[in-house]
Amino acid sequence: MDGFVPPEEDGLADLTVVVPSYRRQDYLLRLIRYWARRSASVVIVDGSDVSLPDRVTSALIKHPRITYIHDNGSMSTRLRLAGRMITTPYAVMLGDDEFHLPSGLRVALSTLAEDPEAIGCMGQVVSFLPAGGFRRLTFHRTYRSMGGFSVRSADPEERFRLAFRDYTMATCYAVLRTPVWRRSWGSVEDYDSGHAAEVHQAMVVHLLGDFVSSDAIQWLRSVEHPIQPVAEGEKEGMVWFPEWWAGPEFAEQRSLFVATISNSTAEGLGLDADGCAEVVRTAAEVFVKCNHRLYEDLDPVPEGRTWRGSAASGLRSLLGALPAGVTVGAKRLRQASGRSTPGDYGPVATVLRRATADGLVVPAEAIDELSEVEDLVARFHDLRGAVGLRLGAQK
Repeated sequence: MDGFVPPEEDGLADLTVVVPSYRRQDYLLRLIRYWARRSASVVIVDGSDVSLPDRVTSALIKHPRITYIHDNGSMSTRLRLAGRMITTPYAVMLGDDEFHLPSGLRVALSTLAEDPEAIGCMGQVVSFLPAGGFRRLTFHRTYRSMGGFSVRSADPEERFRLAFRDYTMATCYAVLRTPVWRRSWGSVEDYDSGHAAEVHQAMVVHLLGDFVSSDAIQWLRSVEHPIQPVAEGEKEGMVWFPEWWAGPEFAEQRSLFVATISNSTAEGLGLDADGCAEVVRTAAEVFVKCNHRLYEDLDPVPEGRTWRGSAASGLRSLLGALPAGVTVGAKRLRQASGRSTPGDYGPVATVLRRATADGLVVPAEAIDELSEVEDLVARFHDLRGAVGLRLGAQK
């Protein structure tokens, strides 16, 4: 934690990175190491059983830009708490085992600064996969539907139609104007479906204004952990939005879903609550009608059940894995095979050439950032394997 002073002009001082975490405190140390010397603020809301060790929290207290909060409350409680801690004009979500590239974040910030009509901007997504026992990484593009993605219209109902006829999981990890982050992630309730929480957040964003994307690599998605459900009601398997929207057992939650989104957005749209609620219900029906096959076929369906994926094993993963689009992306990534696929960027040495040929904008600093991530991940796994690092059991 030596030297808290960030680079003089790294362009991230107007941004807060919000990191919800759950029982992955060793990965939190890696994340802290990554952000400690950058000018972005970081708010970590840790729902693990116990706090980080005193020797870590005492150092974080001295850090001017990193806020660590240990709270055993629900997912929605922690997101609301994080929202109240944001003091910068912009905010972005990040999983505790993943990375945002500063170069991609800078593009998103400049895009929003130059476009007052846009309320959010998302860069492109690349997964990193281990090679040689994490001594090296290879990079693979995912969520190709984010290429050139935008939802623009003066009519919020038209934005809904554009966004949910062919849904793209773009808003979850996007750079958002802070009031939008608070109204979207900060208004999510404790549904028995993590996917419902994702759709909730996306609906609020698309209701509130235009959304755009950039061609820069922004989010480095980790495959270090298996995707597992995160909602309390998903102990028997993931509950996708179409099942949740249709299931009679979720009726009260659906009413809460519609009412909460309406209350978060109606005033800003100049609509009354009933009118906004009808827009939300219509958008949900459009989502189910146009996207159900993608989720229906995602995982093997246990006998006697529909829509729901196979039973999860082990402990619940971090909240950063909340967006169900991550699982959809994993499916698509598994389906892609062979080094000839356009989205296979290979090791750091070939990313510039292959990503540029694939239509992305890759500045020199992005390659340096990928090298930094590779080095950090390799050292982390070396240390983790050597000492069995498990901070959750220490105090």
